Amino acid sequence: MKRIQMMLGAAAAAAMMVSCVQVPVSTGVQHVVVVWLKKPGDGVDRERVVAASRAFRAIPGVRDLTVGTCVPGGRPIIDGTYDVAISMRFADEAAMQAYVDHPDHKAAAETIIKPLAKKVVVYDFRLR
Repeated sequence: MKRIQMMLGAAAAAAMMVSCVQVPVSTGVQHVVVVWLKKPGDGVDRERVVAASRAFRAIPGVRDLTVGTCVPGGRPIIDGTYDVAISMRFADEAAMQAYVDHPDHKAAAETIIKPLAKKVVVYDFRLR
């Protein structure tokens, strides 16, 4: 009997803990930049773009920034032709625009990323 009471008590406590967990609602704007290099697969150029992108974390308004290189896949739906992808989150469109207009962003885009890139594609979307 005591064992059953303990098990029921543990189950009730676990149920209460689960019901208290709140799933955070993502809000804001996501800014995704995909870069194809003029010299595809060039490790030095790739690292220059990655390093320049990491520095964007210091720009006010950037909530989160991840940068990485392509993971080629075996499925036809996967585009494995790009070299670097950058993903940033902002509170809103005004914060994203302030980032785009920031002198550090403009300088890196003009002096590092654009000279090394054959193609750059940007996707901006509202988080829901």
